[in-house]
Amino acid sequence: MRFSFALATLAAVCSVQADNILIQVGANNALTFSPSNITAKVGDTIAFQFQSKNHSITQSSFASPCVKSGVVDSGFQFVTPGQAQLPQYSFNVTDLNPLWFFCAQTNPANHCNAGMVFSVNANETSPKTFAAFQALAMGNSGAIASSVAASVVASVTSAAAGAINTATSDIASVVQQGTSILPSVISDATSVIGNGVSDATAAAGAAASDAAKAAGGLIGAGVRVNANSLTFLVGLGVAVHLLL
Repeated sequence: MRFSFALATLAAVCSVQADNILIQVGANNALTFSPSNITAKVGDTIAFQFQSKNHSITQSSFASPCVKSGVVDSGFQFVTPGQAQLPQYSFNVTDLNPLWFFCAQTNPANHCNAGMVFSVNANETSPKTFAAFQALAMGNSGAIASSVAASVVASVTSAAAGAINTATSDIASVVQQGTSILPSVISDATSVIGNGVSDATAAAGAAASDAAKAAGGLIGAGVRVNANSLTFLVGLGVAVHLLL
């Protein structure tokens, strides 16, 4: 019972997810499929409603748009003016690969060469776009080249944008690392300067003390000591202490 319920639920989900896509063939007596380029997912049903003249939906390939290649082929579906019951042909989408189609009618004119083609899941970011397929069917090599060139430009632009983003990220990383190291460098430099000042101050104090003692000794010995002599003794003492 539970298994049957699970199957029923799965079937209901699948039926909800799958779409029925209607394509009008020859609407308003035009040599067109409408729409002529669609995106479909696996499980979707594509139905072609023939509305005028005598058309077909025939599978081909991108390389040879007007040559039958594949299993999908409705055959010619003749429609008289004012016909109430319009013929239909449908098939199910089984994968996401691009599919290419054309109208095989060549009397009184070649419909494929007139641009009556159709595609499913054409990759619009590659050279194999619907526009390129239609241009190839119509023998328009200039349009094909333009489509290919546009695809190449898009690819190059995307690659350049990626390179710029990478370079910007690298520069930001270097700046961030430099910013984090800078406080440590400043701290080390400040410490070195502080130690130097401290050493110089201590040396000056010791030298002044020694100079005072030396001056006292000289004065006690009867030697006259003036300011210049005392300054010399202090400077000499500082130099000696710093060297030691």
